[in-house]
Amino acid sequence: MSNYWTKRQSAYFSRRRFLVSAGAASVGAAAIGLVGCGDDDDDSSGGGGGGGNDVPDGHQTVGKSAEELREQYHWSKLKNVPGQGNPKAGGKFVFAGFDPGNWALTDPGASIMSSFAGHHYNGLVTFPMSDKDNAHRLTPEGDLADKWEQPDSLTYTFHLHEGIKWQDVKPTNGRAMTAEDVVYGYTLLKEKTAFQAGTYREVQSITAPDAKTVVFKMKQPAAYLLQNMMVPVHVVAPRELAETDDFKSNAVGTGPFILDSWEPNGTWKAHKNPNYFRKWEGRQLPFLDQIESRNFIGNDAGRIAAFRSGELDTLWGLDLANFRDLMAEKPDLIGQVTTPPPGAQNYVSMHVERAPWNNPQLRQALSLAIDRKAIHEGIFSGLSGPGYSQDWSFFKDKSGNYREWPWDESELGNFHHTDVAEAKKLYSAAGFSSSNPLKIKYNYTSVPGPGQDLHLLILQQWKENLGVEAEFVGMEIIGWIGAHFSRGYDDALGSWFSGPAFDPDGYSFEVLHSGAPGNIYGVKDSELDLLLEQQRTELDHTKRAEILQKAMLIDLNKVYRIWTRNAYKTALRKRNYFNVVDTIHAWGNIGWGAKGDEKVWIG
Repeated sequence: MSNYWTKRQSAYFSRRRFLVSAGAASVGAAAIGLVGCGDDDDDSSGGGGGGGNDVPDGHQTVGKSAEELREQYHWSKLKNVPGQGNPKAGGKFVFAGFDPGNWALTDPGASIMSSFAGHHYNGLVTFPMSDKDNAHRLTPEGDLADKWEQPDSLTYTFHLHEGIKWQDVKPTNGRAMTAEDVVYGYTLLKEKTAFQAGTYREVQSITAPDAKTVVFKMKQPAAYLLQNMMVPVHVVAPRELAETDDFKSNAVGTGPFILDSWEPNGTWKAHKNPNYFRKWEGRQLPFLDQIESRNFIGNDAGRIAAFRSGELDTLWGLDLANFRDLMAEKPDLIGQVTTPPPGAQNYVSMHVERAPWNNPQLRQALSLAIDRKAIHEGIFSGLSGPGYSQDWSFFKDKSGNYREWPWDESELGNFHHTDVAEAKKLYSAAGFSSSNPLKIKYNYTSVPGPGQDLHLLILQQWKENLGVEAEFVGMEIIGWIGAHFSRGYDDALGSWFSGPAFDPDGYSFEVLHSGAPGNIYGVKDSELDLLLEQQRTELDHTKRAEILQKAMLIDLNKVYRIWTRNAYKTALRKRNYFNVVDTIHAWGNIGWGAKGDEKVWIG
């Protein structure tokens, strides 16, 4: 094989260990699987486990560019799939998901629940998600709210649907939901959460003037409010559950599916809520009788084999080689290539409030020492975009149209490219050299895959270009997620959690403002704080975009996080399954778009 990663592999990898310093890094596996490239014996096996298929040399690189593939498998073509237009009720939807670890919406790592909450809970607003909707630009629609109005810049009045009931299981037992329940649910998010609380920081009061009306009064204008409230973890939980220990192990709401069982780190199952209040195109939701999630974390070969055999009904997050293989094997599959999500970007998090990470020159040096082209070509086979966690779909391009695709590198500040000579100067200015190298422990999950490969490659590039001595510390996945949100890692942590958020505020104020509960990066920057506060109250779209872009450049040029590349998302589904769709933010029906499962139907 002739790509960059194969060359790196032969130079630096063995079947037993990966050397990033004078010692061996512990990666939690006897051998490192290189997705899309095979192992160091060059046996040309399909990366990531392709159900045992051998892949000839060159098969990892498809002749089409990312731009061509994203148009070929564009979301706009899904509405033309034969069989559309006559949804049927019944059936079971089985997919490869993962484990929430903790079902409580108030947990510090509750953003994970965005992949689960939509099955069981509702919020006041949500977003349209079907084969007929724009997958790359999400806008609010009513959920618990049948309608709403904004009589002035400080007031939002929501009118609830008729006939909303809590699920008919303990502890709610099918009782009617009232506006007071909604007040309780959003007060809980405002006062008892870390991830969601930033959205409600400027909420002065939440009241229920009658049983069907909820009023939010703001202290100041909130340009971000409705978009942020679409995030699937901004939902209403019942007092009877939220104030008990069962909140961590159960999910009972008003949502489309009732949780039947949960095996930690295994399978969870749910069935149709027969008393659900929502309809779509005049038809009662949900269509499905059952949904089932099976955990294949760390077993990509098993996941793909299960899809091949028909055990799974959809597959997402495939490397390009396996995506092409499966499409070739089963031409009747429906494929989709979606823009990388702003809320799941590969990056490096550091303790920027303490030495040596509080020196911006060190952070800048490390960013310039990364060869992102190698990541693009070697890890992602040319199907990736420049990384930075901000919602580009909010901004307009030079033609005045809302952007659909990721940032260009030229838009991402002064340190989002490779310049080893400049990196060495900054590294030296920060007090490090070949005789006094930076020595760090670098945390990431021990689960093999392209994410792990990416971070191992970064460490090798730092070693080669600057002499950094980094020990890779592989972590069990739940512990790694916890370390990310609690900042319980050693020196630096490889991550991809940077959302979810459906408004630029969620990628800026809520994670970077010095007073935001979601600021898990230790950023304290008065210049940045001022801009982040200004954009929150600016209701003029153009002016707000200008403020946000100024804030972006401060964040990028001070390198508070080190951004890399992010893969375009690939997804496959059986041809007779409809409304199984991926979006810019929602990561499909088995991710942050879990609520979309209420519209899935089987032909």
